[in-house]
Amino acid sequence: FLLCCICTLNQTYAQRDADLAVQFDKNIETILLNPFTGCIIVKEKDVVQSYNPETNNIEWRITKDELIKANKLGNALDLANNIANADFGKLMEKKKDEIKFIPNSPFVSLNIEDIDIIINSTNGKVVFNSGNLGYTLLKSEYMPQDRAFLLTVINKNQYACVYYDLMTGEQKWITELASIDSFLKSLGSLFAFWKDSEGEPEDIVYTTDSNIFASINGTLYNLSKADGKLHWGTD
Repeated sequence: FLLCCICTLNQTYAQRDADLAVQFDKNIETILLNPFTGCIIVKEKDVVQSYNPETNNIEWRITKDELIKANKLGNALDLANNIANADFGKLMEKKKDEIKFIPNSPFVSLNIEDIDIIINSTNGKVVFNSGNLGYTLLKSEYMPQDRAFLLTVINKNQYACVYYDLMTGEQKWITELASIDSFLKSLGSLFAFWKDSEGEPEDIVYTTDSNIFASINGTLYNLSKADGKLHWGTD
């Protein structure tokens, strides 16, 4: 009797049709539930959009073509493609499939066809586009009291951090943390550190009126908020 019930239930379930089918243009790479709006952020190869399941509407949509208009995309692409380092390749490949909320914020960070962007998930506004500055973006931290991001980037031959002001939409300063060669040499031990920590640890940023204290990939830095001067960093 129990087996018959199970079979009947399976048959009933198998015969059910979807109440509603939502069509997207291409194969979906990643989805993410937005806790601020209840919408679902859907990432395809060259499109990201926010789907509202209550209204069955697309709330906002961003395409690769929109991102590359009148920017310096070539700089970022050349950098990412010309660094011949296996660990760096792993890092970039991992990043391509990710949509991540920046901690303590409604902002999401993702990559569309080698363009790093940060979006306000509540309205779809692009607040940062790496093509405009030629960066390869590695990590992003939000400083709510300052309405700014502290970004970890690769910029030309530098591994650096950037103070990016959301009020002006511009970089306030950039500070080199290490040469690109030093950073690449450290990637192997960095991956081992993440593995020992059971995953990539969350960076922490604490600000005062005049200083920024940031733990970035296991190293603590003290920087001047005004101009980015590096006061000290732990080994």
